[in-house]
Amino acid sequence: MREGKGQDDVSLLKKEVKDLKQSVNTMKQQMDVLIKLNMELIAQSGSNLSLEKLEQEVKSEIASSVTKKSEGKFPRTVKREPIEENVQEHQRIQREVKTTSFVKKPLPMITDDVQIVMKKGKPHQVVPTRLGTGYQEIEWEQIPEHRRKELE
Repeated sequence: MREGKGQDDVSLLKKEVKDLKQSVNTMKQQMDVLIKLNMELIAQSGSNLSLEKLEQEVKSEIASSVTKKSEGKFPRTVKREPIEENVQEHQRIQREVKTTSFVKKPLPMITDDVQIVMKKGKPHQVVPTRLGTGYQEIEWEQIPEHRRKELE
């Protein structure tokens, strides 16, 4: 059956399928670009870039991807380090922050009313539990001088 412009149903369906395939391919390219940009943004999370600048960068990447049909290629003038190096550097900094914050945290001193016992050569404080008595390991620095002499 032919319609207004002399095309039959099969021809119209083929054209529609072709347009849908092209649309899906464009969406796949956009999705790939967004995934790569998200990975880069995660790697740059410690930087001081403004949100507007990042948003503009995302929009320009999507536009260049769609117009140039260049899947996975980012022609830019901005020099970027590989993502793996950024991630490794970020993880190294996070480890340093965790260790320094742990080292700087002062331990609470044990008061005179807390019972201290030695187990396997290490000091433990007696902790009451529902089932009876429990023991929690403590550091020597938490024990006051006059109580240390009692334990030794």
